Amino acid sequence: MLRMIVNLPRSAKITVMAAADAVLLPLSLWTAIGLRLDFWHFPQIHAWWVYALTSVLAIPIFMCLGLYRAVVRYMGSRAMLMIVLAVTLSVWA
Repeated sequence: MLRMIVNLPRSAKITVMAAADAVLLPLSLWTAIGLRLDFWHFPQIHAWWVYALTSVLAIPIFMCLGLYRAVVRYMGSRAMLMIVLAVTLSVWA
């Protein structure tokens, strides 16, 4: 399976990473809220958009800053700086 992922074209790898972020960002927010409030339940009908908003805001920020491209190409100090900047901007936004 790892060999199959490694052999994917760059655009497919970026799509896989963005799709994973689209699922994991709302899950991370839900987990953070659950840990903070010690109240574990799924969001109510009127609050679901807050969880979707995390992906809607963060993924374009990650793409504009070249996060996905950097991860696919190399993982050096510049990429780490972009990751910190992208996560900081998405949390602040």
